[in-house]
Amino acid sequence: MPINGTRHQIRGNGEEDCNHFMWLCNDMTKIDDATLRSVFSRNPILDSGQNISRFTPGPCGTHFEKSLDYYLVLGTGDQMYKRIVSAYHSSSDSILFIVQSDAEAWWRDNRTKSVKRKSDGNRVSFSKFDDILHKTMNWGNWSQNITILEIETPEAAIHYNKFFQ
Repeated sequence: MPINGTRHQIRGNGEEDCNHFMWLCNDMTKIDDATLRSVFSRNPILDSGQNISRFTPGPCGTHFEKSLDYYLVLGTGDQMYKRIVSAYHSSSDSILFIVQSDAEAWWRDNRTKSVKRKSDGNRVSFSKFDDILHKTMNWGNWSQNITILEIETPEAAIHYNKFFQ
C-alpha cells in the first residue's frame, strides 16, 4: 500500500506542493532516506540540493520551476535542528519539510523487536519537529510558505495504534 501524507500549514500556502510531492511518491510503499531521495533524482523538474557549507546541509531537493526547497527529516533527533537551521537560511519562497509521523518513528525503532517499547529510539517524529519548528517562527526572515508533510506507512499506523490502545 502507498504511503499516507497529512499536510500541516505553518505559514502561507503549501497545499499544491504537498499534493505534488505525494503524487511523485504514489508508488512508494516504504519510508526511508534513499527511497525518498530517489524522488529528486528521477524527476526532471527536481534536483538534489546543495550544501550551504562544508558542515551545514542544504535542502535535500529543489524544484526547477518554482522557488521551493524540500527538506527530508527522517533520522534521529539531531536531524531536526540541522534541517531547521538550513531551511531558515533558504532563499526560496517555499519550504516543504517531509517528516515521519509519530507512528512511523515508533515503528521504525520497534518493528524488529520481539518486545515492543513505548520509545521511538530518539527518532524524528512529527510531534517533536512541529514543537521545535514553532519555537523558531518568531525569527525574522523565514520563507513566506512553510509546510510540513507528515508521512507514514499504513503498516506503521496499524501497529502503533494497536500497541498504544
